[in-house]
Amino acid sequence: MIHLYISSYKCNGGPEIAAAAHEAGLELLQEGLKKSFGFELDDMGVISAGEHGKPFLKGHYGINFSISHSNGIVLLALSDSGIGADIEKIRVFKPGLISRILTQAEQDTFLRSSEDSREEFFFRYWTLKEAWLKFAGLGIGGGFKSCEFFPETFDSGICRIPSRVSADPDRIIYSYGFRACSGDDIYCGAICSESEDIPLIIQSEAVLL
Repeated sequence: MIHLYISSYKCNGGPEIAAAAHEAGLELLQEGLKKSFGFELDDMGVISAGEHGKPFLKGHYGINFSISHSNGIVLLALSDSGIGADIEKIRVFKPGLISRILTQAEQDTFLRSSEDSREEFFFRYWTLKEAWLKFAGLGIGGGFKSCEFFPETFDSGICRIPSRVSADPDRIIYSYGFRACSGDDIYCGAICSESEDIPLIIQSEAVLL
C-alpha cells in the first residue's frame, strides 16, 4: 500500500520558513500514521535517520515514510515497503541545472519539449529523481543521473512513469508522477517505490490536475 497526504502551511518568507515546513511535516506524519497504520507517534525520539539521512521509525520497520515540502505545500507518502517522495513548486530554474541533473538521453528529450512547458518538464524530472534518491537512501550525493526517467506525457491524476536504474538496468522500481495546484501555484510531485500498488490520495489540501 502507498498512502499520500498533502497539506499546506504558511510560507511568509524569512528564516522561519524551514521551521514552519518541518513542523508541518511532523504534524502530517502524526496524522497519517494514525489514519493509515493506527500508530500513535507520541515520542519523536523514535524517528531516526540512515547513513545518508533517510528517516525511519526505530522498532517499526514495517512502516515506511517520506516527507517533502516546497513553498507552502507538504507531501507525505506512507507505505509498508520502501518509499521515496518529492514535491516541488514549478518555477524558474537556473539553466546550468539541466546538465547537472539530467542524463544525456533526458537532456535530448527535454530540449525537444516546447519552450513554454520547459519549467514544468524540468520539475517532472527533478521530483522523480529526488524521489528515487530518497527511496534508495542515497541522498542527493547519490547522483541525480543514477536513474533515468521518461515522463514525456502526464495524464490527469497519478501516472506511472517509465524508469531505468542506470547502474542496475535489471532492477525494477515503480515511479509515479502527478501535478497539483494550491491557490495560484502549480506543483509537480513524484513517488518511487518497490511496490506495484498505485498510490492513493487519502487526504489533500491541494487539487490534483
